[in-house]
Amino acid sequence: MIVGRVVDENRVLIWNAEDAYKLRKDHRIVGNYVGALPCKPRQDVWLGLPLELMPEETTLLLEQGVLRLHEAQRPPLPNIHSTEEGVVEKKLKMSTDDHATVDRVVRWSFPQTPQEELHYKVFRDLWTKGYYLTAGLKYGGDYLVYPGDPFLVHSHYVAIVKDSSEVFSTQQLILAGRVTTKVKKNVLLCSQNTSNGELVYITVQWTGIT
Repeated sequence: MIVGRVVDENRVLIWNAEDAYKLRKDHRIVGNYVGALPCKPRQDVWLGLPLELMPEETTLLLEQGVLRLHEAQRPPLPNIHSTEEGVVEKKLKMSTDDHATVDRVVRWSFPQTPQEELHYKVFRDLWTKGYYLTAGLKYGGDYLVYPGDPFLVHSHYVAIVKDSSEVFSTQQLILAGRVTTKVKKNVLLCSQNTSNGELVYITVQWTGIT
């Protein structure tokens, strides 16, 4: 069972390297590395552990029985004092209570709103179809959809999730099409049929005018 640490109620971090590898290899869960590399801490091109999971990834793993959430334990504050030689030491103040700290299991509550439910339904459906998904904010969407591991292939679609009652103007459609075409991707509009609850996908490819 993989253990995720919950920080600030809605952020889930994976600190174990083997667990992060297993999520990617066995479950097609990519996440996002947010930690600095020990060998090169002053750059942000290549990042390392911990691995942060999207809320959709967390809920999916919980449903699959793969993940267990625990509350992140904050380390005790250092007790700074001077020695007889005048050298400053830092010692962690460890009391008997610190050793008896309970690793509490956290209850997860995503999705809550109708919008979150639609996003999760789309995420789970695309994942079930065999795709890899990552956050798509970089290209103005909700998810980037990959046919294989993102380390090996580029994403084919920028998924934009819209409720059937939302207005998606022509200008927004043109902007999305031009942006995705610039990076050699297609727009994937995702919504839900209000009559039967089935998901509806529309692929938009920008061809331009010649």
